[in-house]
Amino acid sequence: MSVMQFYSSANSKIAKLIFVLVLGISIPEQGLGLSISGRVFFDRNGDGVQQPDEAGLSHVSISDGREVVQTSKAGQYSFETEKGRIVFVSLPKGYRTSGKFYTLVESAGEINFAMEKWDESAKESFRFVQITDIHIGEEEHNVSTFIEDIQEINSSYPEPAFVLATGDLVKNGENRFEYENYLRGTSHFKLPVFNLPGNHDLHGGSLPNYQHFLGPDYYSFNAGSCHFVLLNSSNIDQQQKEWLKKDVAVVPKGISLIFAFHYLPGIDELRLLKEYKALAVFTGHWHGSRVCENDGMTNLNTPPLRFGGIDRHPRGFRVIDVNHGKLENSDLRLGGFNHHAAIVAPQGTVKTIDGSIPIVVNAYDTRCDIDAIQCSISGRLFSLKQVSSWSWRGEFKLPGHLSGEQKMKVLVKSANGDTWEKETIFTIADKTGIEAPLCLKWIASTGGIIGFSSPKFGENCIAVGVDDKGDLSSCGIAAFTKDGKKMWHYHTDSAVKNNIAAANGCIYATSVTGWLYALDETSGKLLWKASLDADRPERWEVASTTVANGIVYAGGHSYVAAFDARDGKLIWETRNDKNDWKPTSYSVPVVVQNKLVVTTRTNVYVLDAQTGQLFWKQEGVFYGCLVANDTIYTNREGVLVAMALATGKQLWAGKEKIGGAISSPAIADGKLVTGISDGRVCAFSVQDGALLWSAQTGETLSSTQPYERGGKEVNNSPVIFNQSVYAGAGDGKIHVFSLADGKDLGSYSIGVPVMSSPFISDSTLYIGAYDGNLYSFLLNVANK
Repeated sequence: MSVMQFYSSANSKIAKLIFVLVLGISIPEQGLGLSISGRVFFDRNGDGVQQPDEAGLSHVSISDGREVVQTSKAGQYSFETEKGRIVFVSLPKGYRTSGKFYTLVESAGEINFAMEKWDESAKESFRFVQITDIHIGEEEHNVSTFIEDIQEINSSYPEPAFVLATGDLVKNGENRFEYENYLRGTSHFKLPVFNLPGNHDLHGGSLPNYQHFLGPDYYSFNAGSCHFVLLNSSNIDQQQKEWLKKDVAVVPKGISLIFAFHYLPGIDELRLLKEYKALAVFTGHWHGSRVCENDGMTNLNTPPLRFGGIDRHPRGFRVIDVNHGKLENSDLRLGGFNHHAAIVAPQGTVKTIDGSIPIVVNAYDTRCDIDAIQCSISGRLFSLKQVSSWSWRGEFKLPGHLSGEQKMKVLVKSANGDTWEKETIFTIADKTGIEAPLCLKWIASTGGIIGFSSPKFGENCIAVGVDDKGDLSSCGIAAFTKDGKKMWHYHTDSAVKNNIAAANGCIYATSVTGWLYALDETSGKLLWKASLDADRPERWEVASTTVANGIVYAGGHSYVAAFDARDGKLIWETRNDKNDWKPTSYSVPVVVQNKLVVTTRTNVYVLDAQTGQLFWKQEGVFYGCLVANDTIYTNREGVLVAMALATGKQLWAGKEKIGGAISSPAIADGKLVTGISDGRVCAFSVQDGALLWSAQTGETLSSTQPYERGGKEVNNSPVIFNQSVYAGAGDGKIHVFSLADGKDLGSYSIGVPVMSSPFISDSTLYIGAYDGNLYSFLLNVANK
């Protein structure tokens, strides 16, 4: 009897254990080993069968998610696997499979991979697109909107080499019909699509469904001088780690490693990425925009493709340029813009400045960059200079004979060769002045984008927080003189998403990754920097920074702290929740009567401003906050409520549904005025929350409402001045309404989403916009 025969006949576990402990022999369980072999070859004629003149491809990795082997010089490979595992090929540089890159193992046998040329991946310089959190469900509009977005990506210029889809591809992975819908959508791509699973795709243990429709849940491929590794970050278990070690072990030296996860990397994942000296990691899940660096690795989180992000970033996709194994550019493209152009200035009746008028045009196309903008006034041609992803500026010297009504024509030229035109009629002001409610004074560019950050006055400057435009090149804090001249731009570690603060010659700002900065307002020099629990790698801070009585308050949802404004010394800290998941509330902490009031997506709480001691807390979903007359006015569960500052007792609740807008109310003449998620600006009675009037804004240019596509929205906080209400809106306009009855008094069109809240000083309104410009308007108070 042979050893194997004896082993097979052994009935007891003890007998089998003897083989391991005494004889030192480890014999696999029978029935698990299936011999798989095959070839990887260049399928020159595309018939899927290797012909005598079709060479095998060597040094190509083949894996079953456990073992990794490389093909021989003739393109051959072999190894043992198990039934039910997926055998896949790691696409080599310059090639892709003519069919699927994977096969489900049913029995022992031959699995061949026929390859076709993929020239784009052979280039050292290439572009790819990241999409994420598509959430395809059963509804047909899910598929139709997905196809609309795919068509934009297909027509992108320069053409991308491939698409990286980083999870939550469907709403519920248990529903196979949703996977069918997803594949129906992706069939419209003209580019290869590399998928990985998210938590929605794996819901209820639905990994088998994912694998049935989309293949392995972790794998790799090659392009240029980069090796891309896609992992199932729902559970990076030991098997994945062992596979990763084997996969990377055969990657040639000098090749950059780029990873893709669904989840933001935590402490363990960052340690893993550092071990492999990752160049970058691309993620989704949070439905937002967040870029930072960790130990030299770029960490990029991208908003959803089809709808507004949870962090209220407009929908879109990320475009990444790679050159010789380095990230050269990362740009977030807002979806839905086709040949868009808006003439910001001149507009209406304009005043000359030293015989010239400022010219500003905002132009954008989701599919490509804008190359040039030419203008003509009275037959005279001139070109504009680009100052941000959206904005182009210049000035026109008025000939002495020009007066009265004039026409300006604009010609926009894009990188893909398209051109489109826009024109406007404007009037050169005479001595009688301007009757419009808003008269443009100046425009100052930050070079980035301005999201929800509202401009703040220092002693000698006006400053604003700058969000990232897809990379870290422009985010931070920008400061200008009060006549719009640039003073300085301080680059923070990551984007500044919400309001900054100013006091005693200092500017204070909080970055999305949880760092608090104190800067000298004159020079922009860093005075001190403090951590807001920033060691937690998933930190996502979108609360405003507040300063009062020599103390700086920062943080909102999971962590709030107070610091000495002079030196950054920590005074107190408190943790309110486990993490920052769903960063939707954009808290604006308010200090009043030595109390700190904070509204978040899970509660409102009041602390002692000096000690951090909790006075009271109420559960619920809260947005926006105004404290006046010993009362907190806030959006609770989608209705306006009044709560006693001292106790938290609810005094009244309005009946009008106001949705999930983050607008904080303004108060005057017994009215509370706030923005609404359906695009209205509404006034309510301060006595009982009854609706007094509502005014409607237009269709949003790009929705910032979570999970919404299109619609109307006002997410910033209105201001009231001289019996008028001023508010920006998603339609790209700054609106003016009568405080008395909501009558439309006029608007000024900027042509980009306006999420920043206006600030008024000395009859001048200041506001930021998504084009990265800070705008200053003279208010026509004489016309009230």
